[in-house]
Amino acid sequence: MKMFSDTFSEFYESIPLKMTSFDGLIAEMSKSVAPLANDIGLGKLDIQFKTQASFYEPKGKSGFCILYSSPDGFDNSTKITDSFPITEFGTLTFTSYPCKGSSWSETDSRQISILHRQLYFLCCHVRMSNILQKTSSTDLMTGISNTNGLARFANMLFQKKELCNYSILFVNLKNFKYINQNFGAAAGDETLKKFAVRVSRLLNSDELFARLGGDNFVCLVKKENEETILRNLSSFRVNISIDDIVHSVDTPSRIGIYRIKENDNFSDAMNRSSVALHAAKKSIQQDHVVFQDVMLERSEHIKKISGMFQSALENHEYIAYYQPKVSLDNMQLCGSEALVRWKHGGTIIPPGEFIPVLEQNGNICILDFYILETVCQDIRRWIESGLEPARVSVNFSKIHLHNKNLAKDVLSVLDKYHIDHKYIEIELTETSAYDDFDALCSFVSTLRENGVYTSIDDFGTGYSSLNLLKNLPVNVIKLDKSFINGVTRQGENDIIVIKTIIDMASALKIDVICEGVETKAQAALLRELGCNKIQGFWFDKPLPVNDYENRLSNKQYEVTLL
Repeated sequence: MKMFSDTFSEFYESIPLKMTSFDGLIAEMSKSVAPLANDIGLGKLDIQFKTQASFYEPKGKSGFCILYSSPDGFDNSTKITDSFPITEFGTLTFTSYPCKGSSWSETDSRQISILHRQLYFLCCHVRMSNILQKTSSTDLMTGISNTNGLARFANMLFQKKELCNYSILFVNLKNFKYINQNFGAAAGDETLKKFAVRVSRLLNSDELFARLGGDNFVCLVKKENEETILRNLSSFRVNISIDDIVHSVDTPSRIGIYRIKENDNFSDAMNRSSVALHAAKKSIQQDHVVFQDVMLERSEHIKKISGMFQSALENHEYIAYYQPKVSLDNMQLCGSEALVRWKHGGTIIPPGEFIPVLEQNGNICILDFYILETVCQDIRRWIESGLEPARVSVNFSKIHLHNKNLAKDVLSVLDKYHIDHKYIEIELTETSAYDDFDALCSFVSTLRENGVYTSIDDFGTGYSSLNLLKNLPVNVIKLDKSFINGVTRQGENDIIVIKTIIDMASALKIDVICEGVETKAQAALLRELGCNKIQGFWFDKPLPVNDYENRLSNKQYEVTLL
């Protein structure tokens, strides 16, 4: 009998290489081996496999199957056995027996061993294809589905028209940053693994929990089970071991919820759950937020504003308005605050429409420096035209405090335009101190050493205002307008609080300015209390640069408090 018969080749070529199911491969080989059996006198062929527990097969796997058995029987007194290694420290063993009443020549035996080896290669190919497919759809850290696995599962539901029976829960661990910072990255990883496993166990076989990355997860759950899952996620605790000490850690979740509707595709449904999660992160009262159409409108607005930022910057659509500050001692302009406005298509877009968006995406830092440069350009022009400037305060977001070179960057802009440092004041909100007081203190100190004024806006709205007065070397505090809204001479407690702040600041050689002054009565009361600088509509609204230049030319206000 010749080596490698045509039947042998036909057998090998008949096995589909794209197959990823091991059981499917066995079935295909069983169908194809029969014609070959006659050529090599094969009476029986069986396969035994065993793998140890692994990431891909947590419980390991073992089995035995008969690939071929001749209807005429086989001789079990003779056999050829070949064992091969497979991944995860397992083995794959093939055993062949000759037909009953026959024996194998040396050539036959060689062909049997070659057949075993070829079957082994086919099995390895299918097994590796299966592992690769599982890898592409499995999160390697937690063992649950990843983004690909989630998309495949959702697409399958969509094809079966069952997706509308589900809710999407977009889950974000609320205190994961705290766990990483206080217990370390290894503890954070352990928390993610245990969280993933425990949530997965709450689900039915037709539901899915997937990790998108970081501390973000998505749960596709039947609508009738939504409430149960949410209730469990509201109070979730895992135990993590650190240096042989077990710590019980709460893992509450922020969750965006979208109940999928008929004809929704998965991409749109995911986007809506993401929008709901964003609302949950912004909410003070709610950790679980159900999607509403108005949220999508807001999300589209945010995308639009973000997308227009660069072109608006390049087209110089952001402009500086100046709101005068007035000394009550002589009713003269003593400074101003630069306020950004967006002039787009002939319309002025109010700051409330775009500043929060730019704060959220970080572009506010670029805009703040843009306005600082605009102010410096204006000051340089005023000086060169013989117009004496007054100090201008420029608002800076607290996000800037992440920049270790912030003071240096500010000073470089002033020096670029040869601006005397006394003409600039950098204004930050009181809440900046809560994020990183050390960074704020270092920034303020460096600017003060270089002759640049600093001020704290919205003073008195936080919980540590007195500590700021004592420890932060600012030049100016701006009393929040909430202090004087509705204040009358009969409001004794309000007056005592304002008077106390003014007296303490004065003793510490810190200037006080009150913003939001809208009436003569408010101005008169503030002067009596010792606050001699004010800002507000009673004198001027924020002015375009040309109108403000007219104010600089004539600093005197024709008003009286008598």
